[in-house]
Amino acid sequence: MTALQLGLVHTPVMPFGRDHRIDFDLLAKLIDFHQRHGADALAVPMHAAESVSLPEAEKHAVVEFAVKRAKVPVVAHVSEAGSALAAALARHAEGAGATPQDRAEHAGCVEARHAHPVDRARR
Repeated sequence: MTALQLGLVHTPVMPFGRDHRIDFDLLAKLIDFHQRHGADALAVPMHAAESVSLPEAEKHAVVEFAVKRAKVPVVAHVSEAGSALAAALARHAEGAGATPQDRAEHAGCVEARHAHPVDRARR
């Protein structure tokens, strides 16, 4: 596992189909697009957008999909309404191979696929 170097963490738009479900075929194309255009890492799902409305199973599916598809490190946003819920999301993200983060402000300063020491201490 390689440490994330100084660079850009891209945040792909979450594509939804007419059925309000995540369009994983389109998400694959978006991940590929961001990688072709200089992403040093990817961050999914984003707290200011879809993560607040996705059920837990869909949050898990997005993180797992991104980790499998991406050739760059994946940062998984894990903020939740309670610390136990956030810790469960963080454990899942880390188990899937992503870097769990509970705050966006330091997402660009983490080691790839390793939890930030501050976040690890909170679990």
